[in-house]
Amino acid sequence: MKQAAFYLETGLLLWMLAVIYLFAGPLLTRSSPNGAILTTGIALLAGYTWVRIRGLEPVSSFGLGPTKGMRKVILVTVLAGSVVLIALIDRMMVSLLSPPDEFARLLSSSVQIGSIQDGFGVVMRIVIVAPVVEEMIFRGLLLQHLKTRLLPTGAVAISAIVFALFHPTPWQYGQLVLLGLIAGYLTIRCSSIYPAVALHAGNNLLAVIALQE
Repeated sequence: MKQAAFYLETGLLLWMLAVIYLFAGPLLTRSSPNGAILTTGIALLAGYTWVRIRGLEPVSSFGLGPTKGMRKVILVTVLAGSVVLIALIDRMMVSLLSPPDEFARLLSSSVQIGSIQDGFGVVMRIVIVAPVVEEMIFRGLLLQHLKTRLLPTGAVAISAIVFALFHPTPWQYGQLVLLGLIAGYLTIRCSSIYPAVALHAGNNLLAVIALQE
């Protein structure tokens, strides 16, 4: 009975995230330059509602507990090495599977920094807000739910694949899955999403720098 309830809850959670990211997300993105941030905000609000309805504790459900289990020096080394590795794989994937020209132009224009105000907006949206909210959803809400019934390796793998599939950029799936796997490992190992947030932020920062013209 508990196993059936777990699968039902997992299906409902994935359905809720799919509706927001795959249907509402594209509509918001086309109608507003901040559509991606609005989408993640709606997903976070929906996730919080889901947690409260189920009577769960929000801090543990979103993986917001204190970081444990890894010495700071080792953690910094893993984060730095992972960011560089992911960036290299991203460059390789883009060279092999080029994104559509129109998408590439839109992406590049959305992160161009021509002034201090532009830089502040890009950093807030892409380097701070997006990593925090996405990690709360995928390594927090989803991963914490999956590991209640699955082995950590299975929970990390599923959350990483879902994380990649919910991005409309198939040429980046390899990089996104790798990012999700490392972020998931760090979350499980440290009992917190904070190291995953740092990894995600570092990855996005390198992407922003690489896209400057």
